Amino acid sequence: MNTPEEILVISGAGAVILAVAGWPIFKTKRAGRWPRTKATVIESKVVHLPSDGEGRSQPFRVEVAYRYDVKGTSHECRRLSYFAIGKDHRYKANAEQQRKRYARGSKIEIRYDPRNPGDAIADRRVPSAYYFAATLGLIFLAGGLITVLRQSLASGASGS
Repeated sequence: MNTPEEILVISGAGAVILAVAGWPIFKTKRAGRWPRTKATVIESKVVHLPSDGEGRSQPFRVEVAYRYDVKGTSHECRRLSYFAIGKDHRYKANAEQQRKRYARGSKIEIRYDPRNPGDAIADRRVPSAYYFAATLGLIFLAGGLITVLRQSLASGASGS
């Protein structure tokens, strides 16, 4: 039988994993209902990230800015995705390949939040690692809650 502390740790870890992985999934899925428009890429570059002293494994990042109009008002955004995965690369050639998809002056389709048109997203793909992490978090959380329920039912049955 698990102790209450063990159950709390398992459930807490599950809740944290689910929140960290689930929140960007939720935001991306919500953005799928936002209106679409065309944007013009105004900046596209590969940036070499400074070393973190621990041998950073993905030292190149793609940074993109795009401009679009909503109801006669111009907006600018730098967000490609709600996920960290996909914008950092180990090799400069991979980062350059992604940057070419967002070449300066090119037109891209974006979705914008109708309540806050300055909030937009260009890439709505969800990395499979996030689905895996969210599922793992849900399993830990559910496992902890089921264990608490079973233990409380067992103690209630033995106490009567």
